[in-house]
Amino acid sequence: MFWSDYFEKVQSEKQTAYGHCMAGRVKVVQAAQQLFLANAHFKDINQLGRQKISGLVKPSAQDDVDYRWFGSMMGAGKFWQAINNNDKNLSRALDLIQLSGEISRNAYLSYID
Repeated sequence: MFWSDYFEKVQSEKQTAYGHCMAGRVKVVQAAQQLFLANAHFKDINQLGRQKISGLVKPSAQDDVDYRWFGSMMGAGKFWQAINNNDKNLSRALDLIQLSGEISRNAYLSYID
């Protein structure tokens, strides 16, 4: 699929039976971005914030953002453990991704390594 076709498809997304919609997805990205902007590194984000970004928590009355729309690792026990233990390797990998602008292929490959 060409990027322009994909972008058009994303923009025209209709709300699903699960309530997923473009506005909700943007809300997740904006909320996660705020957590990253408020902290120098992923490891500096408090445990609940790390769990949110990782899609490990359901929305609450105080925070109606469903972070699981970005991706959920709810069933991955070892990942839960890494988030709860604040594994430095997760932070080191995520620190390689810039918060704005274009992500280069080299940055992506560094993250994968």
